[in-house]
Amino acid sequence: MEISEKELKKIWNGSTQNELIKFESSRLLMELSHQLAKFEKSVKYRDLREILAALILIPVFSYIAFHTPYILSKIGAATIALYCPIIMYKLRKSQKHRKPADLTVSLSEQLDHSKKYIIEQIKLIDSVLYWYVLPFIPGTVLYFAGLGLNIAMLSSMLIFVFLVNAGILLLNKYVVKKYFLPLLKSIDTAIEDLKVINDE
Repeated sequence: MEISEKELKKIWNGSTQNELIKFESSRLLMELSHQLAKFEKSVKYRDLREILAALILIPVFSYIAFHTPYILSKIGAATIALYCPIIMYKLRKSQKHRKPADLTVSLSEQLDHSKKYIIEQIKLIDSVLYWYVLPFIPGTVLYFAGLGLNIAMLSSMLIFVFLVNAGILLLNKYVVKKYFLPLLKSIDTAIEDLKVINDE
């Protein structure tokens, strides 16, 4: 038997404040659970993508470092190949903060753990300039500088590298602002609602 919209409004209006809070909290937690699952999936996909890219770059630039006749390009390629494992380590290390959901702990503790995990991911992205972008620049500059390109071509390549890196930084800032921070706010709201319910 379906409840009409009028009857539903009557139930809503006749509910106590505490019942309304519980209803809203349940709805919020369901939405939050879906958002957290999407968040973890996106982080896993990002890490997998970056790790696979590093695994491809290591043999490619190692080969170049051994076979290119240009000294500067050789040093640049070796620098890039040697730094790729550090990127992989950094991403793997960040995943240590993500633990499987422990159903024996309270919901508030699970939310608190998710909050800490998101904060760690925000810190990782906020520092992407220092551990992801800048370390590759010396190797990239040396590699192109050693190829004997004319000034115009070399300048074009370096400008392209700069634009790609700027794009990476802007994209990461957008992701934090658009997705991570609102998710963090939703978790804080859920934690506060649970405190209100538990105090009743």
